[in-house]
Amino acid sequence: MGNKETIAFWRLDEIEPLEVGGVRIFPFADFLIDSHRYAIVLSADPRAQTPIVVHHNNDTLIMAAESFTDFVHGYLSADEDVLHPSPTVSGPSA
Repeated sequence: MGNKETIAFWRLDEIEPLEVGGVRIFPFADFLIDSHRYAIVLSADPRAQTPIVVHHNNDTLIMAAESFTDFVHGYLSADEDVLHPSPTVSGPSA
């Protein structure tokens, strides 16, 4: 079993916004029964970027992809840098 098989995408009725370190995120999937979550960062500014971050239980946000499209491409190609980005990569809350 690969990493893609251990990511569960959530139904729309399961998605609720969270605020982590002043950053508003919308988790949409989790890894290994909520080991960590994948979330999109949205803002009121329609021109703002919408990166995908990994949200760990300790409220760390790690940049995974520049957009949802990039995340899906990384997911489909099993790109480990997207699915499990290094904690040394700074996220939007850094």
